[in-house]
Amino acid sequence: MAPPRACRAQTLYGNTVTPEQRDALAGEYVLGTLSQADRTAVARQRADDPDLDRAIREWAMRFAPLAGRIEPVEPPPGVFARIEAALDREALVELPRGAAEGRASSCVSRRGHGAGAPSR
Repeated sequence: MAPPRACRAQTLYGNTVTPEQRDALAGEYVLGTLSQADRTAVARQRADDPDLDRAIREWAMRFAPLAGRIEPVEPPPGVFARIEAALDREALVELPRGAAEGRASSCVSRRGHGAGAPSR
């Protein structure tokens, strides 16, 4: 017997993602933290993926009460470049040999990109 649909991994960006990873990506989409390329890819996928569409609608409903209370703020010039540079430096930290053996790897990194996902 196949597991319920909500428990099965599905594909996004051509990679297998878990429901938790799909939900996190939907949250980033609603918050507006994705690059334009990633946002476009998610919007395209959403049209063909009812689970992703549902997750996006659920996140939008969660954040709706906050939307009317918070004024948009434009970040200072260069802030995103500095954040990405800091994240890139963190990503370059090398793990000791064998440290990742036996651990499940995630196809979505902490930055929300899957292997093969559109880059920023």
